Amino acid sequence: MSPKKEKKIKKSKKDKKENLDKKKKLSFDFIKKIKLYLNRLKFKLTRKNIIIMSIGLIFVIGLIIGINYLNSMVKQKEQAHQKILSQDLKVIIPDGAFPSKKTFDIVELSKDSIEYQNLVSMANFTGKIYYVKPSDGKEESSLKPIIVRYKIPKKLYFGDNYTNFSLAYANDDDPPIISEFSGCRIVKDGNDYYIEAETFHLSKIGLIQKSPKEASYGLRTLVEKPPSIKNDIILVGGSDLNFSGYLSNTKTATDPYGKNLWSVLFPDRTIWKYNYPMVETKSKLYYDSFLAFLMRTGQNSYIEFEAKRLAQELKRLPNRTFDIIAHGVGGLIARMAIESDPDIKNVQNIVLISTPNKGTNIANPLFFNVLYGKNISDLSKTFGINERTMVSIEHNVNFYIEQINSYYKEIMPNSYVLKKLDSFGLRKDIHYMAIAGSVTGLNESIKGSILERFYPEFLHGDGIVTIDSALNDKFEKNLLFKKSFFEIYTDPKILDSIKLFLNSKVDKIVIKPFENDNFIETYKEKELAEKKELAKSYNFFKVPNSYSEKTFILKNNDYGVLKEDYIKIQKLKNKLFLETPNGVYNDKFEKILNVKVLGGIIYNGRYFISAPDGIYATDETGGVFVKVSNSLITSNEAYYLPNNGLITVFNEDMYSSVYLDNSLISNKFLFKKIKIIDKDVYFVFNNKISIINNGKLLTVLNKEDLINKGLNNFGDFIDFVPYKKQLFILTSDYKLIMYDTEYFKTQIIGNQDIGRLSLFLNNDTLLVFGKTTLTKINLKDRIFNGDYQKFKNEIEDVYFDNKTFYFITKTLRGNLLWDGKIN
Repeated sequence: MSPKKEKKIKKSKKDKKENLDKKKKLSFDFIKKIKLYLNRLKFKLTRKNIIIMSIGLIFVIGLIIGINYLNSMVKQKEQAHQKILSQDLKVIIPDGAFPSKKTFDIVELSKDSIEYQNLVSMANFTGKIYYVKPSDGKEESSLKPIIVRYKIPKKLYFGDNYTNFSLAYANDDDPPIISEFSGCRIVKDGNDYYIEAETFHLSKIGLIQKSPKEASYGLRTLVEKPPSIKNDIILVGGSDLNFSGYLSNTKTATDPYGKNLWSVLFPDRTIWKYNYPMVETKSKLYYDSFLAFLMRTGQNSYIEFEAKRLAQELKRLPNRTFDIIAHGVGGLIARMAIESDPDIKNVQNIVLISTPNKGTNIANPLFFNVLYGKNISDLSKTFGINERTMVSIEHNVNFYIEQINSYYKEIMPNSYVLKKLDSFGLRKDIHYMAIAGSVTGLNESIKGSILERFYPEFLHGDGIVTIDSALNDKFEKNLLFKKSFFEIYTDPKILDSIKLFLNSKVDKIVIKPFENDNFIETYKEKELAEKKELAKSYNFFKVPNSYSEKTFILKNNDYGVLKEDYIKIQKLKNKLFLETPNGVYNDKFEKILNVKVLGGIIYNGRYFISAPDGIYATDETGGVFVKVSNSLITSNEAYYLPNNGLITVFNEDMYSSVYLDNSLISNKFLFKKIKIIDKDVYFVFNNKISIINNGKLLTVLNKEDLINKGLNNFGDFIDFVPYKKQLFILTSDYKLIMYDTEYFKTQIIGNQDIGRLSLFLNNDTLLVFGKTTLTKINLKDRIFNGDYQKFKNEIEDVYFDNKTFYFITKTLRGNLLWDGKIN
């Protein structure tokens, strides 16, 4: 082999070896990297596991701690209040309500017992009455309010804005004194509704049922006067419901509730009242609004809540100027409203009567606990005061602390609310006047006794508020009178002082008296007309000596049963509608409008329904409702009248405020119904009948007209119909009155022998419906022969159209709709 070839072979072997070594090295490096990667991965996995395990451990520890914490919270909550339950009544006692642990027993009074029967006969109790008594037999007043919750029967609950319930308690006196808890509230828990009360002591407790009435809050007109240069008056009361000021000795037939004290004092000013439920039951809607305010602001204060609402009301009426007259807690609400909101520019003067600007110790439950339930003789000896005075003090404190209920914390001296109110400062653009009383109502001075420290209001005050708390040297005017808290605003001297203060801020303008040149002539013409009619022989109605049962209407069609209450029949374009508070149904009992109905009316060929969220009307077919307005409506009743506007009715116990759009058209009478006759719109009030014309309410007839013609002793107006020149009026005491507008003659045709549901005209026949009767009267021949028809079931509503009557009658199955023809 040649050397050259041998050299080449050696080089080839060397290259192969180098390549093999290189491959080995690469393999080793790869394996090394794999090991390193695996080691790293192992490390990562281990760290991840450790992290996961750590998180898991922390979670378990946290869970254990959380469970223990929740358990402790539950235990604390269980310790925070004690619940005592019965079937309908719950009593919730907060922690710290008593100096030591205290339990109570709830015992239901037997409905067959004499005690139960006596209580029901003395008050309008409904359902069960419970006796809540301390297990240890020791009567004490609590240091914190106890919550009493009573279940409301669902069939008696009319809606979230109704306040037809209260809770009442009876003491152990013989006979017992029965009082209603102040400031109750309606709440919902699950599917059930309850009425709650806050109280500082317990006794026999039951549910009081009242007439269904929707709550009405905010500014409401008491007396409307023509606009003038003088400011309107706003009354803001406190715990004394008489502050609105109706005078019982001024009642007349046309004004059965009497004149208003403030309208007598200010005869040329419009009088408003700010309504809020301090003493009355709070509706569910109201209490829900308060809870929303609490959640939004964190302020558990009714005074601040009402101040915000009053401020909103004042801003709603920027074109009116006001003077405010306030009493007690009402003064704090009024001050908070105007002093916390500088944007309110329409208040010029404010009068504060016995307002606890610095609080009152009468509201302190700790002090009252010292007195309540204790032996009067022992208290008398301890405090060095005679027993009669001790009884008066305990009674007055008990009464007031129960009246103010949920407000008690806010009006104690140095409360958060009072400090916040002081932080705003007085308004420099508003004139302040304060009035304080110095008569405590006690027959003995407590000077020098320990009670002087507890209750300085009984030494230097009016029995509720000290002079120092009521007056303020920064006010423009401060007056002190020898009067007590509950009589201070009725004293003539005090009223004159208020009048002088408010009138002094008004420029004096002399107005020339109005002269009517036609007055004498008009009077003479009327006098001649009366003489002329007296000379005529008048044909009065013949009334029956006996009565005979007949059948005038035979049942024709049964439509079926609707399980709703307060059904009103309406008819449009041959379509029947059943109007209920919860919506409108057709004659097949299908709900075609699911809204809360405030009022319905058929006018100009359309059916209009007013609801809280707006106005609905039937379309051109007459069978489908469409929304025609989104206006929010807050009144008790509402009726939309095309070409006129929206009628809203705010009902109070003794009167109704009726508005046409935003204009007040009536506020002295109680609204009954709207009646449309030949496109004329009539309003039936308890004491008058009116017609609306060009946006004004004109009187057609009032009670005074009938009294002046010799009629006496008749009830409220219920319904009426016109016939030729006569008006026929149905009254609440089952009387039918005829009034001849041509000859000014009157006659009571029916007297306790007719019904009082409604009146209808069928040609020359007057049909008088009662709950179970129908009476016919021949108007053409002026004969009431005593014939009547009696119905088996009670009539809820009746509607007449083209000789066919449609009825809603009560049956065991529900309310039955049927029709019948008249003979």
